[in-house]
Amino acid sequence: MLRVLMSAFLALCVGLNAAAAQDAAKKEAPKKPDAAKGEKVKKQLTDEEKAAMLEKMFTRLDKNGDKKLSFDELKGKQSDAKKLEALEKRFKAQDKDGDKSLSLEEFKAAPEKKPRGKKEKKPAEKK
Repeated sequence: MLRVLMSAFLALCVGLNAAAAQDAAKKEAPKKPDAAKGEKVKKQLTDEEKAAMLEKMFTRLDKNGDKKLSFDELKGKQSDAKKLEALEKRFKAQDKDGDKSLSLEEFKAAPEKKPRGKKEKKPAEKK
């Protein structure tokens, strides 16, 4: 009887140790996002993938199919005054030939938007 109890106790201890080891391994391993479940997966795009993505975006925005984007096509249904002002400023900067429209090359040449982050505060100057 004592042997049976000791064997059961030993099996219980081994099982608990194994479960604890599995839990520790799960906690240590970072969880990877699952795109199939709708979780966002960040991926670095190659230059070719970026170019293809920009071409698709350009084609989708070019409503009249003239292979040029007017400001009206680019702004779409945007109505926020501050955003429109910023968009117009960026549009004019990208319009290198000054024809009031963006070619695919001008559209692709736009600088990438930097991710938003906290702005660093400059230390106050001492007088």
